[in-house]
Amino acid sequence: TNCSGGPETNYVYTCRIVVPAVPDCDEGTFSISPNYINFTISFYNATERISKTIVTEFPEISIGSFTCGNDVCETDLGESSTSCCYDCGCPEGYYCDVKPDMPSICECKQPLKDSDLKVVSVNPSNFFTHTPPQKSIINVHILNKPMSLKVNDISCEFSCIHGDTSCTASCDITCEEQESSRDDVYNATCEITFTISNYDPRETYTLYPRISYDVEYMNRTEKINTILETNFPPITIGSHWCGDGKCDPDESSTSCCYDCGCPEGYFCDTENKDYPTMGDSCRENNVEIVFVKATETTFTDSYKHHFINATYVIRNKPRGFEIVPECVIGNGKIDCQAFCDEMQSSQDEYWFRCSMVVPPIDYSRSEFYDSYTKKLTIPGNYLNVTVVYNNGQSLLSKSKGTEVDDIVINVVYGCGYGLGYEYPGEKCEADLGENPDNCCIDCDCIYKYGPRFFCYTGDNPNGQCMSVDTILLQIRGVDPEKPRCIIGRIGGDCKFAQPVNILARIINPPSDSSIVEAYITYKGNRTSVNCYQQSLGNYTCPYVPPAVKNSEEGQELMNLTLDITLGYTINQTKTTQNLTSSYSITVERKFSEAVESCQKAIERVERNIKRVEKTKMLTMAFGALFLAIAIGFLIAYIKSCIHGCNHRLLVIALAGFTAAATMFMMANNLDAQIAGLQAQKEAKEDMCSAESFEQLSDAVYAVQPVPMF
Repeated sequence: TNCSGGPETNYVYTCRIVVPAVPDCDEGTFSISPNYINFTISFYNATERISKTIVTEFPEISIGSFTCGNDVCETDLGESSTSCCYDCGCPEGYYCDVKPDMPSICECKQPLKDSDLKVVSVNPSNFFTHTPPQKSIINVHILNKPMSLKVNDISCEFSCIHGDTSCTASCDITCEEQESSRDDVYNATCEITFTISNYDPRETYTLYPRISYDVEYMNRTEKINTILETNFPPITIGSHWCGDGKCDPDESSTSCCYDCGCPEGYFCDTENKDYPTMGDSCRENNVEIVFVKATETTFTDSYKHHFINATYVIRNKPRGFEIVPECVIGNGKIDCQAFCDEMQSSQDEYWFRCSMVVPPIDYSRSEFYDSYTKKLTIPGNYLNVTVVYNNGQSLLSKSKGTEVDDIVINVVYGCGYGLGYEYPGEKCEADLGENPDNCCIDCDCIYKYGPRFFCYTGDNPNGQCMSVDTILLQIRGVDPEKPRCIIGRIGGDCKFAQPVNILARIINPPSDSSIVEAYITYKGNRTSVNCYQQSLGNYTCPYVPPAVKNSEEGQELMNLTLDITLGYTINQTKTTQNLTSSYSITVERKFSEAVESCQKAIERVERNIKRVEKTKMLTMAFGALFLAIAIGFLIAYIKSCIHGCNHRLLVIALAGFTAAATMFMMANNLDAQIAGLQAQKEAKEDMCSAESFEQLSDAVYAVQPVPMF
């Protein structure tokens, strides 16, 4: 992390934090938290310089991945015309080829052109006589096939010649698409029938066919319609024909230069060497190659490819030709390759550019290197361009050679280019200014900073020298975020059903670092764990904590310490380093479903006991009331007998005694019912707290094996 700021920013600091790559990133958003930054500030207290470490949390980091096909070009997430042209469109001159109903499958392509339509075979192409309607079978390909290609119509037309005279021929074509061995090639078999008007069986006829494909395809959501046209080899009728390799009596250099050749100083300008084409004619052999200009020959960095581009023009260009470049660098002492590309073309001129490729050169082994100037100066460079063009059935060629200026390469150090070296430090180009500060992957840190420094490549591919003291261990969280233990019986311990994944991070990890061994300490108990690397410096360490000695639901704070031994290479020597980090985990204690079911059953019995006890109390109260009433009426009866007994009072007293006796008998029955319910409760409590009951819970909530990552 690098921070910048100070008095000029009113002590507001801006810190650049490098977020590591997210493994297995897919569409959607990935969040990273919690996040902390700690830094050290220093200041003066009078003459005493004081340092203080400040730690603060910063908000959650969200890393998004673009969604291809949502009509939004999410450039801030890395989406572009290359990765998703459906959303971002294509450069000028290209269209977005989209798979129907699957916009995420798309690609920028050049629009279809006539050269993409090919007739790859004609059978037969020669007839001895004409029996209308004559039939030939042709095989058609459309190269660079769009994924949404649709053929609307196919048509044909024939140009007809017999002798030196034109004739008329009509044709019809039907095609059927065939399975193709390549997804980007349309394949069809076509039946083409034709009729020659006023056919004379004594004449030889040559037909020059042309087919047209009316097609459509999609550019994102817009439809493109285009017509592709191409010629294919002529169809001949008669005992001899133009293209049979014989100059027959009725043929001449004018009517068939392909067979008869041309006068001296002329050539048969044909589009295809393998067969005659419409428009073949004898032309003056004045094809000329003209060199126009070349680019600079001075470069920087001998470890890179460099290109010298030369521009040429072919004047009086032939119809069918090929450009063959050849090059020489350093009088042949350095390998050279060359290639040519079309720039622009007209009817008579063809402009093209040829590139000489200067390969990477190990300057330290090159005879062309001057250690004083730190330059490679390479003389003896040459570029030759040959144009090979058709002369009927044969080939002609013309060449243009160009001497190329001395190639000068300013040599600079190449950090990490390697040139086949096995480990950093073996190619430290100190003579070119390379050192541990600008490229420690080549120049060992030990030479400047001592044996306790290593080359860290996490932030800079060239590396930066860091002390082993900056290698730290951090527990960045656990998964699940709030682990849960299960209480399997009443009064029992809370056991963990699944391991807790300790998410550990090595800060500033050496590139070849790995965890040799790891331990987790909790309440003095040290347990060995396996840690599995997810990405450089990021590990998952599954850990099954011991049972919590608490039988009530709630939360538990577990303070864990992770100790690891990290192995890595420093100064070409294997070494290890011990790291430690502590973390507090909030654990939820939960009853198992079986225990919850038991508790609910016990609670139901307790409610029944309370209900029966309440009924008993009411019954006893009514019994006492009836008894008091009976006693009162009995006393009144006794008093009434002084003057003559009132027997009605006695009857009421006896009824009261009877009712009271009944209530007390009901209360005794309720006592027995309460005793039975108490026995049920005790039995359920005994069952739910038994070890056998916990074994049943453990079978349901079995501790899962530690997963292998």
